[in-house]
Amino acid sequence: MSQDGEIDYSQYSYRELLDTLNNINARKYPRNYANLQAALEKVGPEQRGALERGSTSVPVPGDSLVDGGPQSNPDVRRVKHLLAALAVAGLSAYLLWIDDLTLPLSTPLRVSLSGMGETLAYLAFLFAAVVPASFVLDYIDERDNRKKYLLFALFSESVATGLMFFAVAISATPT
Repeated sequence: MSQDGEIDYSQYSYRELLDTLNNINARKYPRNYANLQAALEKVGPEQRGALERGSTSVPVPGDSLVDGGPQSNPDVRRVKHLLAALAVAGLSAYLLWIDDLTLPLSTPLRVSLSGMGETLAYLAFLFAAVVPASFVLDYIDERDNRKKYLLFALFSESVATGLMFFAVAISATPT
């Protein structure tokens, strides 16, 4: 197994460099990450253009849901997902606690959780609680599974949001 900073990226193709960039743990291998960034900067526009014209299935950083867009900071993305999950967990806990909420819309809606709506709100809370737990586990885990933890967190956040939406939708009645 190579030590940090010992990998020579000069012989890697542009595709291999991009694949490596998507899978490297920058916290665990900071010198390899810096060397990889330097190797990517040295790739000429003709090699980049040839790859982009030849295949659209190449994972380019910033183009996927996990990457979060161009020039997106991974820590900022994590904070955004964490805040969204905490908002869903807070809303579900609040609705379960007060059990009755009137939403001031054009036609006021009364949300009173009971039966299936209450069950969905509990599930939304549990799925939302998994998101910060996955980030903590990712931080503790020494293996290079950062992308898997992020995908799991995104899945849990999406499920929690959907469950909370359905809980409110089936529990809301016009007043």
